[in-house]
Amino acid sequence: MISVQNVSYRLRGKTLVNPLSFEVKKGEMLGLIGPNGSGKSSLLRLLAGITRPSTGQVLLKGQAMTDLPRESIARQLAFVTQQAETHERIRVRDAVELGRTPWLSLLNPWSDQDQHVVDLVMHQLSIQHLGDRIWQTLSGGEQQRVHLARALAQQPEILLLDEPTNHLDIQNQLAILQLVEALNTTIVVALHDLNQAARCDRLAIMKSSHLIAIGKPDEVLTPDIIWQVFGVKTKMIHDTELQRPLLHFF
Repeated sequence: MISVQNVSYRLRGKTLVNPLSFEVKKGEMLGLIGPNGSGKSSLLRLLAGITRPSTGQVLLKGQAMTDLPRESIARQLAFVTQQAETHERIRVRDAVELGRTPWLSLLNPWSDQDQHVVDLVMHQLSIQHLGDRIWQTLSGGEQQRVHLARALAQQPEILLLDEPTNHLDIQNQLAILQLVEALNTTIVVALHDLNQAARCDRLAIMKSSHLIAIGKPDEVLTPDIIWQVFGVKTKMIHDTELQRPLLHFF
């Protein structure tokens, strides 16, 4: 779905992403982990086509993203930033409806199909009762659900998430992750919590703008790599019920 070929990114003389290459497979959930400032958000913006690489290229389904119009990208890919903010007094339903924008034009005005898509994603994220609420009156967890609903209303094949559980309590963190896991789409998600990241199909670990390792969670969440990247000691606990590694930090 996405092919990253020798991509790097520099801004004002500072390297934010050193040259790296990897592929995102169709239907997988790829997690990005690393300390603050490691380059995760910059990499996601490159994958979203928001910023242009200084070197290399990002291919979206075999086509260079820099050659694709924004409308074409928006019909295939949605990007959910860490925290959505707006000073406009916008209703929740209006915010979700904005996700249909890439599919609308003079020849394709708003239709019953667009209405159906919005109804569906609002029900999927359990926010239909919030439809007439003003954005600023929502809690952090509610805002994040609306933010995700707007992205899903685009009906993207690829979903990019930049720390979607940031600033949320544990209940909302788990709810958002469970919703994301249930989606039938390709996902790249930046996460801080390593035990939450272990739920992903594969992990890409970054440090100081470098890609340190990429692979299955039990292959890359090793004590040596975690010490190298985060500077903390860990012990891996294998839980047969969860069927994924659990990390104990000390």
